Amino acid sequence: MLELYYKDRAFDLELAKNDARLILDEKKEAKTEKNRQRRHRQNKQKKINEQEIAVLKQKNKDLIDKLSLSNPKEKEVSMDIEDKEDTDKTKNKTTHKDKKKDTETKNTKTNKNCKRWKKKFQAKPLQKPYSSKAEQSIVTPRLPSPTYPFK
Repeated sequence: MLELYYKDRAFDLELAKNDARLILDEKKEAKTEKNRQRRHRQNKQKKINEQEIAVLKQKNKDLIDKLSLSNPKEKEVSMDIEDKEDTDKTKNKTTHKDKKKDTETKNTKTNKNCKRWKKKFQAKPLQKPYSSKAEQSIVTPRLPSPTYPFK
């Protein structure tokens, strides 16, 4: 009788584990499907934005061409501006070492202007050596602090 009870109990535990696995699998599938749909929406929006940008660039080129018929100098200027934009994107990339050097130079410049820096490296007057051994041996007596409890 006890053996049947334990066997039945073990079978119930196996069923419960399988049900839990199925539920976890369903949750994982739902999550992956949700992420897939989100990525699809983002990629779709990205393509739309890229198409809009391409259309705007084409319109700008058309306007530049129309203006260039009247003034050929303006066309050269606009082309130079586009070239500068492309080179600026590549030139502005700085390495970690360059950033570190920039911050170091910036810090030293600001430090030299502040009062603490000036006080720290200010010329200090020379201390006078003791004139006699009597002055060296004089020690001021230490007074008890006022918070010390008197008996």
